[in-house]
Amino acid sequence: LELVQDFPIPARKPGQVLVKLHSSSVNPVDTYMRSGLFRPDADGAPCVLGGDLAGVVVEADEGSRFKKGDHVAALTPGFMAKATGDSSQGTYAQYVAADESHIALLPAGIPLDTAGGLPLVGLTAWQALMDGQPVEGQRVLVFAASGGVGHVAVQLAKILGLYTVAVAGPKNTVKGHDVLGLAEVGHHQGIQQHMHPGRLRTAI
Repeated sequence: LELVQDFPIPARKPGQVLVKLHSSSVNPVDTYMRSGLFRPDADGAPCVLGGDLAGVVVEADEGSRFKKGDHVAALTPGFMAKATGDSSQGTYAQYVAADESHIALLPAGIPLDTAGGLPLVGLTAWQALMDGQPVEGQRVLVFAASGGVGHVAVQLAKILGLYTVAVAGPKNTVKGHDVLGLAEVGHHQGIQQHMHPGRLRTAI
């Protein structure tokens, strides 16, 4: 890795928003890109890595739904952009030009300093739940519930009114009960009782 301190501010294209970053995250896919395990056949280096961002809008198109000063978050394809022929850069930088379609306004109660850790894990958890077409009151089983995707999935499941059963390591079962408020939480050795098709709607 090389820290470049004089990298130019990216030029914003029509349909993009220029964002000044406050936070980002390091997800497993980022480490795979850095090590060459992800798309090793692609000539993607050197490049700016990172896909998640949270920050403040600096500039947007006239008539855009985003305006200067808005607090936003995004999951961009930056972590794999150069490997797939895209000219955009990743989010490990002070400024990022991202497509409007990748960006969302942040609710007022979510701080920028932590919001950069949410986009990839949040969207992954949400998509996994929606694939199960959940109905309020149904049972959902979440593996690795104390991990990045898992701890978001259990909170979303609760909001959707699902009966949430979680699997976590022995040291994290207390966290599941006391912090995440799970209906049931246990470690992998006792999970067989929850796997009967008649009792389980979705497993993540």
